[in-house]
Amino acid sequence: MGETVEPNLKFITDIDSDIKRNLINRSFILFKSMYSANPNLKYKYVAIWLCSHYSLLCSNMRDFYSAGGKIKEYKGVVFNPPLPQIVGNLLRRVDEIKSLLDNPDKDLLQDISDYWDFEYNETDLFGSWVNMLEEQFKGNAELKKINIRKLIYSQTV
Repeated sequence: MGETVEPNLKFITDIDSDIKRNLINRSFILFKSMYSANPNLKYKYVAIWLCSHYSLLCSNMRDFYSAGGKIKEYKGVVFNPPLPQIVGNLLRRVDEIKSLLDNPDKDLLQDISDYWDFEYNETDLFGSWVNMLEEQFKGNAELKKINIRKLIYSQTV
């Protein structure tokens, strides 16, 4: 104990943008805590996952998910009142998220098995994810008035 080791760590900001986008998409899928009202939990598990699975550190986790204030409009739909930025970031990624869940690779299936602590349908992972989002939104005062199911299904093809 107390020995210095040479970890092979990188910052997420220093990796290829396509890989980074894929990891952020996967985190939107895996971690319901991101939609929590508890600010101490929001990104805690994402940070641990990035470090333990990919040797990645992130000193600005909030920037990828909720930084930037409120979203007033998306794809011609005006939001009054404006929605939290995490909803905007989720909507901008929903097609990629749907594709990942409709065609999961073995790593995503293993992560779902490890991290989803809610009941889900293995043949409808996207629908199960949307159900989880609805439940998480209901438990968050900032998100509970948002019909996330309607927003998601109006954005997907």
